[in-house]
Amino acid sequence: MESKRHLPTYFERKTAAKKKKILIFSGSSRSAKNCGGGDGKTLELAKLALENLPADVEGELINLAVEKDGLVIQPCKACISTAGGYHCHFPCTCYGKAKNKDDVQDLMYEKDIYKKLQDCDGFIVFSPINWYAVSTPVKAMFDRLVCISGTLPAEFAMKELGKDPKKTIPAYQEGIYDDKLKNWLEGKYAAFFVHGDDGADDLQRIPAPESFDAEYDKKVNDPLRVIAPIVATCRYSGIFVPEDLIYGALIKNLNYAEENEKFKDNGSELKEAAINLVNKLIKYLS
Repeated sequence: MESKRHLPTYFERKTAAKKKKILIFSGSSRSAKNCGGGDGKTLELAKLALENLPADVEGELINLAVEKDGLVIQPCKACISTAGGYHCHFPCTCYGKAKNKDDVQDLMYEKDIYKKLQDCDGFIVFSPINWYAVSTPVKAMFDRLVCISGTLPAEFAMKELGKDPKKTIPAYQEGIYDDKLKNWLEGKYAAFFVHGDDGADDLQRIPAPESFDAEYDKKVNDPLRVIAPIVATCRYSGIFVPEDLIYGALIKNLNYAEENEKFKDNGSELKEAAINLVNKLIKYLS
């Protein structure tokens, strides 16, 4: 006998409507589907954060890894330098969703990241430290998010001005649409989790080059310094990033392979920190 379809009660509908939404970004380029030969620690930490969300929070994991199909975040074209938010629009009008096989594919559009960021209450970004900086996908995403800060809505801007400097520059200088400029993610909260190593055992396997400055390396190889420029872009755009929503960890004295194995077997410090950070973000949203 076919069971009757369950219709949500008033209480269930009300509870569902109150659910907070967060996005969880895994910013590692590594993937089991590419030449890295396996998923990175970053993805595992992001998954752990998702799995430990309370029932009243809706979460979605967005993996920014470079896959075999070549879908990546396309680079920012810096059109904001032409006429500020009159030439750069939200969402970005430099790209769009691919309509046929010959169109440029852009991960920001193919995964609806602009829309999902607008719809969420907050987001958390997990990034490895690559060459003293956040990963390429994370940097590319935040370059493309320049359009969230003080820009015109895309539909209006393209109809009135397009991308024609002969129109956008005079309009910008006259400020005729300043009342329509907006910080599109203002009031949301963001958290950041960055982790890396001190170069593993690279300089033990080969002699340190004369150019290497140990004191300078110590100064710049700081997780909180690494993420600071990204935090600044968020705060500039109206996104709250409290200090306790920024976590950085630097693993030392382990070579790459040992570090990966240790994380698989235990990695309790990083894993516990990931769960704690997402819980702190949720408290800010309540």
